[in-house]
Amino acid sequence: MLWKGNQLLQFTFAAKNGYIGRCADIYFDESDWTVRYFVSEMAGAQENTRVLLSPDSFCKIDQKKKSIWILEDLETISNSPEFDQDLPITRQYEIALRRYYEWPLYWENTSFMDVPPISGYKEPDLPLDELGRPIMDGTDMPVSDEIVSDTSEAQTPQEPEDDEIMEAEFGETEQTINYNPELRSLLSIEGYRIQTTDEDSSTVEDLIIDETDWHTSYLLVNLHEKYENRRVLLTLHWVRDINMSNSIIFCDLSQQQLKSAPAFNPDQQIDIEYEKKVYEYYDSL
Repeated sequence: MLWKGNQLLQFTFAAKNGYIGRCADIYFDESDWTVRYFVSEMAGAQENTRVLLSPDSFCKIDQKKKSIWILEDLETISNSPEFDQDLPITRQYEIALRRYYEWPLYWENTSFMDVPPISGYKEPDLPLDELGRPIMDGTDMPVSDEIVSDTSEAQTPQEPEDDEIMEAEFGETEQTINYNPELRSLLSIEGYRIQTTDEDSSTVEDLIIDETDWHTSYLLVNLHEKYENRRVLLTLHWVRDINMSNSIIFCDLSQQQLKSAPAFNPDQQIDIEYEKKVYEYYDSL
């Protein structure tokens, strides 16, 4: 399913034994536009206490109740490595967080926690929709609190016991701490100007995110007053570069080409027929 980023910001998070809090932001990876973390405010905690939650820990998304169910319990989430900083996040913190929850690492294989692929293992074949995306049958989704509890039984996080490994990973001096500059905030990228080959009057209004693998499928672009706030979806293969310091996204299209893309109503559902029109248009350029 495709979600608007701002739609997900209206959701709340629930652990298997209680309410966590509301979604405050979404962090995505600039290099491939994939969502890495959801930022959640902790209900009943000290002011501005926030935690990072990975989509790897999601077990159910309830669209009707605007709630996302998490595998872990409240105590585990409350005791997660403290998150009290803005972007950029240190790589050391990400390692600690993913070790704590036993989430898989998403960057290059540089950690002792990475597990090599099993020889002869083949990913299961899934049926594909008309655009070639895997169709998830939802059989692994919990349908009750009891099932949530059962599926998360083996998820209890364990800190490594090797003191030398702990020191190697987390004993760096301030000068050797590595930051991850590629993580970006959904809230911060809203309003970025789209610099086409001849104009920069359009802006990013939202990201369209695919729940299947949490990558960004489209940028929702507002063409603004000149075109009576006409909105279109922009596929990422036309994005050439991002200038974060000047809040600009460079696009290898003219303004007229962008304007001529199939119109998008923010209230509409993005169905397969509309997506086919979008792909057919951009493939014709």
